[in-house]
Amino acid sequence: MSFSNDEIAQAKHVSNFFNLTNNGSFAGNFGSSNTAGNITVGDVSVEKTVDLAKQIEQLLPHLTSAGVSEQALVSSLSTIKSEADKPHPSQGVVKAALTDIRNALSGAAGNVIATGILAEIAKLFTS
Repeated sequence: MSFSNDEIAQAKHVSNFFNLTNNGSFAGNFGSSNTAGNITVGDVSVEKTVDLAKQIEQLLPHLTSAGVSEQALVSSLSTIKSEADKPHPSQGVVKAALTDIRNALSGAAGNVIATGILAEIAKLFTS
């Protein structure tokens, strides 16, 4: 493949425009074609996580019928409950349990209930 003189000239004049503003904090990649996974800044709300865990428990029959591993969910939900009962819950343990729930639900991503829970988990990680 070869390029015309006009194409070569246009390629030399690539300009990047960056408009930097103060948005409080930044986490992730800056630029195009960059990827990052599981960037979490700050703590998750243990109270909101427990509320979500209670809702997931009520929806277990629907989730397992959609192919979600009941054992994986029950284990993670139990971890969240036991951690929340501690005077100083470990953020790492709570986040790991949420990640395990997210991973378990990813197999049922076409299920409306699972998709809604995945969205709520994403909110917990970004709030």
